[in-house]
Amino acid sequence: MIRLIKDTLPNFPDEVIKEWLLPFAESEGWPPQLGSDGIPLKRWRDLLGLRPFGFFQRLDWKKEHKHISIHEIVKKSQPALVQIFEAAILGRQNMMSSSISNLKERFESVVIYIKSRGSMPNAPALLSENDKYYIFDGNHRLSAYYYCYGYFKVAVESELMLSTNKNQNYWIAYQ
Repeated sequence: MIRLIKDTLPNFPDEVIKEWLLPFAESEGWPPQLGSDGIPLKRWRDLLGLRPFGFFQRLDWKKEHKHISIHEIVKKSQPALVQIFEAAILGRQNMMSSSISNLKERFESVVIYIKSRGSMPNAPALLSENDKYYIFDGNHRLSAYYYCYGYFKVAVESELMLSTNKNQNYWIAYQ
């Protein structure tokens, strides 16, 4: 399946394919069926951010090690990060908690990983657009990182904050 994805998206790094696209390709099929507007249909429509498939074929990817603040994430991606944190840490019911059955466990596993290694388990996949970043894949990882780093206004154990590296790895796509 990876080869099939790579045939249609040769510019995608293998790590991005494995972390983001492969699980969905296995459940939804590959390549995505396209509408007359070139935008994938069914579940792929939202997974690929309502963008035409050709858009993805033109992206250039670069792995970068740096700090990306929550304020550098596009506004439309920020609510998911906050809702994941609120559901996992504060126990709030919201759209994310009702749509992801194992949200708390996934979040906590990333926090444990960050606490022991200082970094996220895998590099999130982001799109650079207008000096901001749109999240393709990695909402749980980023939400947990922002929690560990102290972006959310709640008490965070000082050992956790101290063990969290400011700079993290990201796969960043450029248009």
